[in-house]
Amino acid sequence: MKIIDLVTENCVRLLEGEFGLEVFKTTTYMKDVVKINPDYLNSFIVLRGYVPSVFAFSYEKTLIEFIFKKFVNGIDVDATELELYKEESAGEIMNMTIGNSLRDFKSVKSPIKLSPPVVHRGSRNLINKEDTEFYSSKIVTSRGKLHIYLLIRPMTGVSYEEIKNSGR
Repeated sequence: MKIIDLVTENCVRLLEGEFGLEVFKTTTYMKDVVKINPDYLNSFIVLRGYVPSVFAFSYEKTLIEFIFKKFVNGIDVDATELELYKEESAGEIMNMTIGNSLRDFKSVKSPIKLSPPVVHRGSRNLINKEDTEFYSSKIVTSRGKLHIYLLIRPMTGVSYEEIKNSGR
């Protein structure tokens, strides 16, 4: 799965280049993920096109707090909006990473369309079903870990509403 490698590489470049994070290690797991244990903050994007799939980014609290502070550096943020800004930061990291990766990923079958990111706090565990393939990468940085998951359901696809309502 070239796409999980592209997304991981683009995410590492973004974390190092834009946020000055030191990336210690990346690990990719192919086809052996049975269960996803979401972390502190989780963002999801549905991909439509050649292969219906979902990307999920799961951030440790220390990492998303560091990224959030970099995003709002120099901006006055009302205390009541801190959590909203953290969620926006998680969604924006995902948007930039997936967008850059799809630019590099050439689908000859059909164009790939993206849903807007959906962000959940501490979403429920996701269990691998028979018709779903799970792939994942783990990025270990100087400020915490980021897990990237790719879920592919070639037979049925995944609806945006499914993801939007999954953590509630």
